[in-house]
Amino acid sequence: MANDVDDQLNRLAQRPIPDLATLEADVFATIAENARNRTTGRAIGIWSVGVALATGVVGGATLAGSIAPAHAAAQAAGPFGIDTPLAPSTLLLGR
Repeated sequence: MANDVDDQLNRLAQRPIPDLATLEADVFATIAENARNRTTGRAIGIWSVGVALATGVVGGATLAGSIAPAHAAAQAAGPFGIDTPLAPSTLLLGR
């Protein structure tokens, strides 16, 4: 049974040695490119959050404006409140 680690190390040993004279410049170029990509990604993320927030606020305000008159006319059906049909006092007293 062949050991995968040994095979991979043998393939790595047979690869050509990279030019060490330009290694530092290549590393710094890669770091600068990653920083630019990270800045761009952060900007896109901030814009996405802003658009989602604005869409939610506008959509909620529009929906609230169209439902408010119908909702104000409806009687609350919750157990908590002053004049609700499911309040314990109304159920016990038979109102």
